[in-house]
Amino acid sequence: MKLRSVSMSLAPLAFALGLVVTPEATQDGAALAQRVQLLESRLAQVETYLQAQAKAAEAQTKLLGAVEEQGFAAGANYKSREALLETLNASAKAAQTGVPGVEEKKDDDKGRGRRR
Repeated sequence: MKLRSVSMSLAPLAFALGLVVTPEATQDGAALAQRVQLLESRLAQVETYLQAQAKAAEAQTKLLGAVEEQGFAAGANYKSREALLETLNASAKAAQTGVPGVEEKKDDDKGRGRRR
């Protein structure tokens, strides 16, 4: 008799803790699974987009290095062109940093040397 009264008093606690599976809980679980699947799909799209941006930024960095080596920053008012190159390089480098799903590369300035 005591066992029955103990189990009856624990029933609301089990329900409150979610230990009892109800039809509503099953539906909520299905909705949650669908939501997780949608979010994972969107995450994959964002990662693909960011990885493409990082590759474009890497190509931009290489091109900026080549432009600088060809003398773009030399001549009259060279400081403004140097500032432009530095800003574009910083932007391209930032786009390559912390990209989800991509392992970080070691920083190497090959192809981006200064001509000073």
